Amino acid sequence: MNDRAWVATRKGLFELRHSAGRWAIAKHSFIGEPVSMLLPPQASGRVLAALNLGHFGVKVHASDDSGQTWHEVATPSYPPQPETAPGAAAGAAWKLVQIWSMEAAGGTVWAGTLPGGLFRSADGGESWSLVESLWTKPERAEWFGGGYDVPGIHSICAHPQRPGEVLLGISCGGAWRSEDDGVHWALSARGMRAGFMPPERADDQNDGDTAWFVPAIADQTRIPRDGALVVNRTRDGGRSFETLRTGLPHNDCYDLVYRHGLAVSPSGMRLLMGSTTGSLWASDDAGEHWAVAAAHLPPIHAVRFA
Repeated sequence: MNDRAWVATRKGLFELRHSAGRWAIAKHSFIGEPVSMLLPPQASGRVLAALNLGHFGVKVHASDDSGQTWHEVATPSYPPQPETAPGAAAGAAWKLVQIWSMEAAGGTVWAGTLPGGLFRSADGGESWSLVESLWTKPERAEWFGGGYDVPGIHSICAHPQRPGEVLLGISCGGAWRSEDDGVHWALSARGMRAGFMPPERADDQNDGDTAWFVPAIADQTRIPRDGALVVNRTRDGGRSFETLRTGLPHNDCYDLVYRHGLAVSPSGMRLLMGSTTGSLWASDDAGEHWAVAAAHLPPIHAVRFA
């Protein structure tokens, strides 16, 4: 079972180790710097960390010894923006705002960004290229921001058995799939409905039967209902849900869990969940019971298992 995990926070990257039934912080990298996403160690031992340094921009760092030491590598960049590009007149700049997701499969590292660009690297992040087949889709002009001002690729899922098949989640632009390693893309969201979209567009949006969700009051509020933090789990592909709350705060709790703040180990038994107020909870039994792993971390952006 996985005994290493990483927590990307507003004040650095924390490596955790699991021993004797509990998680403990083993290392802290990039102290004081916002880490938006991490690509866990690959077979070669390489790790990638995306930093969002405000005035100094987005940076990517790599480690070839599983996080012992780091060095800066290339950062994804957009081509020059034509004056006739969709949205240019309204100030929709082709400028990297944040790396929101990173995944690796078949020797390719994928990075999803704000403002809605997908990049790929064949050399572990030493260089990046924009996936123009998606960037030039006419439908991209209809994407828009949700929690951010611009659209973003928040999730990248490479099919574990079918090389070249990739599924993307885009906020707000639906789910897009390629079956030929990014050469062609098609909307793949039939049956998914987004209530915030106009009625005529509401359905434009490695799936197993089991999934976990951390509910919150929607839209601007974004806090747990009734001040109680819970996890909802489905084991039948969403046909029914059960609420798991043992070990979680039952009242006066206002923690929000970001999209990448809940991580599930490959076994499906060990879970870690971090909040925007720096609390980290752990479960070793698929979410049935939870315990505090750390209570005073910086705001947590993402959690990843090895």
